[in-house]
Amino acid sequence: MAVPPNQLRWDPLSVPAVPTDFIEGLVPMAGNGSPDAHAGCAIYLFAANRSMQRRFFYDADGEMLIVPQQGALILDTELGRIHLSPQEITVIPRGLRFRVDLPNGEARGYICENFGAPFKLPDLGPIGSNGLANARDFLVPRARYEDLDEPCELIGKFTGGLWAAKMDHSPLDVVAWHGNNAPYKYDLRRFNTMGSISYDHPDPSIFLVLHSPSDLAGTSNIDFVVFSPRAG
Repeated sequence: MAVPPNQLRWDPLSVPAVPTDFIEGLVPMAGNGSPDAHAGCAIYLFAANRSMQRRFFYDADGEMLIVPQQGALILDTELGRIHLSPQEITVIPRGLRFRVDLPNGEARGYICENFGAPFKLPDLGPIGSNGLANARDFLVPRARYEDLDEPCELIGKFTGGLWAAKMDHSPLDVVAWHGNNAPYKYDLRRFNTMGSISYDHPDPSIFLVLHSPSDLAGTSNIDFVVFSPRAG
């Protein structure tokens, strides 16, 4: 089927009528490239009404940018806990194990699975050092471990398929971590949109939060933009 050149939009998913956790509630909507090519992305919607119960997930195909639209999420990762609410985003690195709990009982939102270079802040160019999203506003969790010696299920995504393995303990038993390959979150209400005073706006886009660069100069693998971060 030929892809149309028009912009496409989807309504949010309905909250499931039967118990559904984060993994069960993932619905693929679009994509390009592939994990094998280390380029492109996949777009998902998710809707869930049950916390992951002794189930854990990791994505070997790419990092996951999670954007909640309704309901809060608690992400317990190998490197610590992240509380996430609408108008915030989080990025989970490739291969990092995590679990999603729903403190409000249900949640839905969007996910961008990045097969290419990791997301980073754009080079600001003429904007200067204080514009768009500032590095100081990106938060990483404190180390936290889970000492649970009970049967657990670990689900991995690899080359587009899901694989499951049984474990006799929680995989979140990492007591400390070192380095900068960590999950992080960002509050979109801290984003500073830059205005234009002439016929065009500065480069990069005045709405660009994060981007995944490509090998082709001047072209991104993914651009994540926000148009109204302070909207209710």
